[in-house]
Amino acid sequence: MKKLLFLCLPLALLYACGEKAHKTELIFDKTADGLHITSAKDTFNAFKSQYYVSAMIKNDTKEVSSTFLVTAKYVDGAGDIVAESTAGAGRAIAPGDSLLIENTYSFSSNKDVPYKVKLSVKDILK
Repeated sequence: MKKLLFLCLPLALLYACGEKAHKTELIFDKTADGLHITSAKDTFNAFKSQYYVSAMIKNDTKEVSSTFLVTAKYVDGAGDIVAESTAGAGRAIAPGDSLLIENTYSFSSNKDVPYKVKLSVKDILK
């Protein structure tokens, strides 16, 4: 029994001292006209040290949109923007259609993942 305790105690300490994840708040404008974001989700792949933010973009205009960018601004606990990424260049959305766009950024560990991510979509020619 003592051997089992001595085996389990170091593992419990390592688990208790591990990196703690915090919840990330995804912020985007919830308008329902033009080119807009309808939903967003995020994941962190610890093996690749990659943080993924996926945004569903909907085109409520009457024309094909092919010059848009989805921007993700990563905000730390102090409220400072620590990183920024863009995606969507070269993609097109027909009127009434939706498209899933994924932004990726490399953070070294789960504790470095931002506290907030501000998402926006913009047609760069308008």
